[in-house]
Amino acid sequence: MAGLGAAINAGDVGRGDSVAVIGCGGVGSAAIAGSRLAGAATIIAIDLDDGKLTRARELGATDTINSSGLDHDGVAAIQELTGGFGADVMVDAVGRPETSRQAFYGRDLAGTVVLVGVPNPQMTIEPPLIDVFGGGGALKSSWHGDCLPSRDFPVLIDLFLQGRLPLDRFVTETIGVEEIEEAFTKMHGARCCARWWCYERAKRRGGRLERRAHRPHRHGGHLQRGRGHLGRRQQRLGARRRHRMRTHRRSASGRAIAELIGGRRLLPVLCAHAHDDHVTVARELADRFGGPIRLHPDDEMLW
Repeated sequence: MAGLGAAINAGDVGRGDSVAVIGCGGVGSAAIAGSRLAGAATIIAIDLDDGKLTRARELGATDTINSSGLDHDGVAAIQELTGGFGADVMVDAVGRPETSRQAFYGRDLAGTVVLVGVPNPQMTIEPPLIDVFGGGGALKSSWHGDCLPSRDFPVLIDLFLQGRLPLDRFVTETIGVEEIEEAFTKMHGARCCARWWCYERAKRRGGRLERRAHRPHRHGGHLQRGRGHLGRRQQRLGARRRHRMRTHRRSASGRAIAELIGGRRLLPVLCAHAHDDHVTVARELADRFGGPIRLHPDDEMLW
């Protein structure tokens, strides 16, 4: 939801727009898929890895830029692919000063920059004030894709069931619990797009410990059909409701996960983001079941 919402909710990508996405991991790839759903005419994927750029094309990118071989920061390449103007919407899914600067200068005049990659707390960026004033447009941050679950999840499920949102393409591999350390190494080295974790069940069947992958279920039932990409009024209503729902949502998430765990043995709680909601739920689960919390190395200082 983070990447898709960054394009549709925060970036307000519309039909015929040009979009450039910096960083084609899980979040960036979702932003590309969201831009395609919204009807963007030009979708530029920017990354250092050719494998991720190939996957980005499968998800809807019309053009790709491998920035590792450039002798500049890629702004000229973005402008070349957009008729010399720059992109209408720039999405930075990396969260570094270099990529934020590239997003700022790679947009068209009065274009929109969406920062969805979470930066290190010590990172800073200091663009000339005249460039901020003269460029116009908007500079936005996007937490969780500005998502309101009660509003957005039914739409995502509907799109998936219609075959318009290929969630299975976001999965690069399925792993077992004994491969957790290797998975963290891959995450740190940015060699994977998205993760599915296997969990071990405490109940043995046929003398062996059963393993199952945690997969999204295909639910039918009460889906809201015929909805297009979300309008600004819905976004404003969602923003007003998010603050009121935050405390309730955290406790409800912890209870729901605890019910799913049931009598199984809890292995480490893997927290891939250091957002407040994630921290609260992870600590609740760790206290309740006595399992340690494992962090992505880049997020340790945020805790």
